[in-house]
Amino acid sequence: MQTDWVPLLDGALRDRALEAVLAIADALRAEGISSDPRSAADADAASLADGDAGLAIFFAYLAQAGLTDRGFEPAERLLDDAQAALATLPMTPSLYQGFTGVAWATEHLTRCVFQSDDDDANEAIDEALQDYLTQSPWIDDFDLVSGLVGIGVYALERLPRPSTKALFELVIDRLSDGAERTADGITWHTSPELLSPSQRGRCPGGHYNLGVAHGVPGVIALLGHACAVGVARPAAETLLADAVGWLLAQRLPAGLGARFAPAIAPGLEPSPSRSAWCYGDPGIAATLLVAARGA
Repeated sequence: MQTDWVPLLDGALRDRALEAVLAIADALRAEGISSDPRSAADADAASLADGDAGLAIFFAYLAQAGLTDRGFEPAERLLDDAQAALATLPMTPSLYQGFTGVAWATEHLTRCVFQSDDDDANEAIDEALQDYLTQSPWIDDFDLVSGLVGIGVYALERLPRPSTKALFELVIDRLSDGAERTADGITWHTSPELLSPSQRGRCPGGHYNLGVAHGVPGVIALLGHACAVGVARPAAETLLADAVGWLLAQRLPAGLGARFAPAIAPGLEPSPSRSAWCYGDPGIAATLLVAARGA
């Protein structure tokens, strides 16, 4: 299969990375994950983040890279197990922990790796998500892990299907509904009801999250993709420009080790975030690059 990516590593660093990948595969095989039948007892065991859907992605790319002698069979079986759980277990709409993530893995592997021409397995998922997104005002999560951005990522994978374009447009509508206009631009507030107990203790009124996984940078990346594919572009462009303006206004002074805090809130002293994709400068830089390319 022809790909549009190029290796990032070479030489000794490539060898170390490959050794780590193979060690992960060996550990999973030792647990019987790639060979024994599995029956998910709960949604997490089937999910993209913690279960069979994510494992199917791993083993599919392992096979595509020629790093296993079992071909795509383990990935196909794990995906079948995740789909079976989706049909029988109650799941949330979360991309990471719920049925949207299982559907994303199905779409991605079917189209990009297995290259199957089978009937659309996710038609009912589109219908369920469209119904879910009719609620306004939006009171659920807006983020990548559990909310609107994650649903948008699923819709992006499904384009150019007409039903999925309508779904993506609903995501943009709900993001627009929930946007908070400020002097610095547009942002999205995470209410205290959606925070963990420890976060709520520090931010009893909620906060403005600056991480890709749970916050505004994830919205920015999705809006950049919406502009690139032409879905609700006028609305997405306006939201994107003002959201980037808001985010850049939150930069910390130079010399602190990082330019962004994990979150901001009244009474919360901003402190430099760790350096990661989910929180911190590397993830934010990546979302700004996506936004620039899209717009």
